[in-house]
Amino acid sequence: MTVQLLRWPSGSGGDTVLKILLDSNPELQSNIKFKELTESGRTTTEFTELVTQYPELANLSGRMSDYEDRETLNRIIETLKKLSTEKTDYIFRCHGFIPEFEKFDIIDIKPTKTYFSFIIQSHMAKRAFRSENDGVNDLHIHLRHNDKYQQESLDYETYCVAVQHLKNIEQARSPNYLLVDTLLLNWISLKYKLSDLGFTIRDQCKLYYTSWLDQNTNYISSPKYRYYIGTQDYNYHDTSLNRIERYCLLALSGNHFQILN
Repeated sequence: MTVQLLRWPSGSGGDTVLKILLDSNPELQSNIKFKELTESGRTTTEFTELVTQYPELANLSGRMSDYEDRETLNRIIETLKKLSTEKTDYIFRCHGFIPEFEKFDIIDIKPTKTYFSFIIQSHMAKRAFRSENDGVNDLHIHLRHNDKYQQESLDYETYCVAVQHLKNIEQARSPNYLLVDTLLLNWISLKYKLSDLGFTIRDQCKLYYTSWLDQNTNYISSPKYRYYIGTQDYNYHDTSLNRIERYCLLALSGNHFQILN
């Protein structure tokens, strides 16, 4: 039948969208299933039984580093090709912004610059616990291990995540996409867009969506941040913004990392 990849940069609300799609169509199969909505507004997941049969589907929903090993990537591609010949419809969580996936049917979830800070704030609030030696690079690991530079470590991680997300979003070239802006607007707009993408959405999913939106309101980009985006004035020196919004503006400006007072 079909294999679709629902692809998004972490923090874009993709797990919530995927839950709505799966709850609306019990015949649709995926590599993840859902557990609960946490107090931080995160839709938590676990792998389905399909991943036991095809372990590479776990890598498909992992971080960009999971695609760097060519052997693992080849197994993912071959599995997707195999499943596309079966009489089942699949939709898989994917974070892979690489050319190898372009041969498959991709739906991208992506933000405009107006709500770029939403996905970074959401990512930083909900990111999984990092191990002692798990950092974005050697400098980040060094900062994390020095108690004097804990704020600098967090700021640097925020900036690096923002830069990587911008690169990922630039690679999201599928003609089929859902804007994060639409996801944050209201249920009617989201349902209409998903219907436009070919999905029949059950109204029973509205309750979960509303709960998710309520618990993610604190991450929505501030009016001042949106003003700077609208005027193309990436004023990351404005201390009335929170630190994550300022480092988003720094990344959007194209400037290198710096300590913002």
